[in-house]
Amino acid sequence: MPFTDYAAIGDAALAYQITLRDEKFVALRERPISDILREELAFAENHVAYSRSETALRENLIYPILKDV
Repeated sequence: MPFTDYAAIGDAALAYQITLRDEKFVALRERPISDILREELAFAENHVAYSRSETALRENLIYPILKDV
């Protein structure tokens, strides 16, 4: 039976005898924001037409953060 036939993840887990665990697997660390990232975000804030494109918003805000990390 495909997974899309189940109403919830718990239903699929029972059918396939899988044990679910909900726990954090990524440790968060505070990190100072670099000057380069601040400059890129400030540039994007001042020069990108966010009201016209959700894609522009995503690309210009998320990409610099991922690149910095």
